[in-house]
Amino acid sequence: MSLRWKGRKWAAGLLMASLLLQPVVAAAQSRDDLEKRIQELERKLERLEKLEQQQGAPAKSKSKSTSSTVTTTTVSAPAEPAAPPPLEPHEIKALVQDEIKKTKPTAGWKDGFFLESANGDFKLKLKGYVQVQGRWFPNEAGATGTSSFFLRRVRPTIEGTVFKYFDYKIMPDFGGTGGTSNTVTIQDAYADVKYFPYARFRAGKFKEPFSLERLQSGSDLLFVERSISNSLAPNRDVGFMLHGDLFDSIFQYQLGLFNGVVDGGSTDGDANSDKDFAGRIWFQPFVTWGSPILENFGFGLAGTYGNDSNDPIDGTRVRSDGLSTVYKIATDTLGFGNHSRISPQLYYYWGPFGMMGEYIRSNQGGILTKTSNDVTTTKTGRFTNQGGFLQASYLLTGENATYKSVVPLDNFDPANGRWGAFELAARYSWVGLGNGAFQNGLASASTSLTGANAYTAGVNWYFNKYFKTQLNYTRTAFADPIKIGGAVRSREDVLLLQFQVAY
Repeated sequence: MSLRWKGRKWAAGLLMASLLLQPVVAAAQSRDDLEKRIQELERKLERLEKLEQQQGAPAKSKSKSTSSTVTTTTVSAPAEPAAPPPLEPHEIKALVQDEIKKTKPTAGWKDGFFLESANGDFKLKLKGYVQVQGRWFPNEAGATGTSSFFLRRVRPTIEGTVFKYFDYKIMPDFGGTGGTSNTVTIQDAYADVKYFPYARFRAGKFKEPFSLERLQSGSDLLFVERSISNSLAPNRDVGFMLHGDLFDSIFQYQLGLFNGVVDGGSTDGDANSDKDFAGRIWFQPFVTWGSPILENFGFGLAGTYGNDSNDPIDGTRVRSDGLSTVYKIATDTLGFGNHSRISPQLYYYWGPFGMMGEYIRSNQGGILTKTSNDVTTTKTGRFTNQGGFLQASYLLTGENATYKSVVPLDNFDPANGRWGAFELAARYSWVGLGNGAFQNGLASASTSLTGANAYTAGVNWYFNKYFKTQLNYTRTAFADPIKIGGAVRSREDVLLLQFQVAY
């Protein structure tokens, strides 16, 4: 028996022993799968042994003689080819590891803890992020709220894949806006079918495909809070959506049917049988060019349309950077007729420089019925609210700016002269709130803005890819003084400090 055959027999034996002794495999694979695998290895071992026996069969010889002359001729068996060199120990180990990898799941850390089947068809990933915010109003003239520390977002996340083509995500939120108590909500809960990359299907609760700023994850925001104009965009809704990428992601689209939500709102249900249509297209025309100057330029257009009749719209409100309500529709107001929104949007990133902006226009109708002293009055009207923002940033330490979170070139390690990444940012945002709501009694001019301009400066410090801190100062100038924070004010001044861990 050659040393090579001995090595292979030993390798096969090690494979079987490894399988029987791997607790992770036993836990992750079904009994039938393990038995099939063991039977397959046994058959391989049996074939190896048969080949070994055939190679070791003894050679035979023949003798030939005559009566007159005795001649002996010996016919030798063909010479056995030289045995190949024996397997080295590292080769045997590689064979064992290769076979084990085919049967055991993979577990580890990659931007979150994950567990994955051997063939990649089943995946489970545990992610999440926590944001702790400090909010201060540095002067009385601009104090629209209460200075406090609070948990802005606490969002553990479960993501996964089953049978290769079916994804799911569940994300609750235990955070809040700085009140005395928080209400636990389900932010995302949906399933995604991704058999065709150009036509994927999603069902559940998730962000409506509308605002570029809203579609950006809360953990990736350039500023502590989204712009004041984002109060005009829908947030999360329940519905169905078809979405996909075409032409190597040059063109992306999302088309959905949803219950419908008020501006800036989210919902888990509906008050009428009419549904909202939402659609968005996005172009990155130079993404395949390989040019760093142009490849991260994108632009798009989004819109929604639906009938809000008899839907409560008194949840419509605009919030400032200090999370104070500076505009709201009167209590008990119902939708009246169609509600449409439109938003052109763009971003551009080149090296350490980043820029993003969008415009939002929301047009809707409302009806308010009141009864006093047996007299019923009805007020109706249509109003158009609009707004937008433009922001820019620059990374002082040379990292690449991105729509997603920045990854520092050097993680925070002062003992070795490494401090992470530093970024400067500035933003201008505005809102103009239609006169129709005020003229028809659907909003009060004494407590609601007719318009505002907000100016924000920020510094971001990325300690590593998972931990960052942000410092923002925002002044929001009101078009008209309103009563807020216990007094009539013409502006808001707020300082925000936020610490975040996200993985």
